[in-house]
Amino acid sequence: MRLIASGGPVVLAWACLLPATAEEPERLSITHGPVLVSPRADGVTVLWHTNRRCVSHVEYGTGETLDRKAVSAHHGLIDANDTVHAVSLAGLAPGARVRYRVVSREIVKQAAYKVDFGGTVTSEAASFRVLDPAKGAFSFEWTEFPWGSAYYAEHGVMMPADGLETLKPFDAIYFGAVGWENVPDHVSLWGLRLNITQNFDQWANIRPVKFLSFVLFRVVDALLIDTVAVRGTAWVTTRLGSALRYLQTGDTQAYAAVMALALLGGVLYAILKVF
Repeated sequence: MRLIASGGPVVLAWACLLPATAEEPERLSITHGPVLVSPRADGVTVLWHTNRRCVSHVEYGTGETLDRKAVSAHHGLIDANDTVHAVSLAGLAPGARVRYRVVSREIVKQAAYKVDFGGTVTSEAASFRVLDPAKGAFSFEWTEFPWGSAYYAEHGVMMPADGLETLKPFDAIYFGAVGWENVPDHVSLWGLRLNITQNFDQWANIRPVKFLSFVLFRVVDALLIDTVAVRGTAWVTTRLGSALRYLQTGDTQAYAAVMALALLGGVLYAILKVF
């Protein structure tokens, strides 16, 4: 029942109960990636996400032909029926240029001795160069943009209107500190950082972590929601998704309940690890 406000008294009207229109099913697609992680002197790991459960592989080669195939397997069984796919390419020569593409085939139904497959999705071919330890060094080409609190003080915005178009051609973004005491937190957050990450769908936040040797600092670090205490370890944390305060849609109450349970479990685990 709807409440319809008019210039006079409130009118009560029953909403028409019409049969739901059948929605067009979402097509199988690669929602994130592929991206390259864990580079080594003899290979790399290819990571990507699909919107449906699939069995996946990587086709690759050192020439124009993608004549080799790699899958992820454990205990003799190919990893399947998942939406997150990670396939390691190994046995490559240091410094070699490798072309690759990812292939995912939907699993509609999986039984003990029978699997029903759906459609297949394939990424565009891309290439990378295997790390070469003999070279001993590498370099980046980078461009610095003056977007931040000083830019806000001068222009009234954290970044120019065409900032996202300016960033599109770059392979990666190294985001530095941008806040300042005279700029409200929500302005710097939504005007720059989340403006970039949400519009580019940057779902993985890579953070370097260093635990200090003092017991007090270990306890404080252990209680952070993104980390787990490992004494004296320098490592990198990958945080997937986004925190509750960054949500714009969805069931925030359910998400908050899950995050609260996860935080409680993380605190208990961290205390046990530290002491």
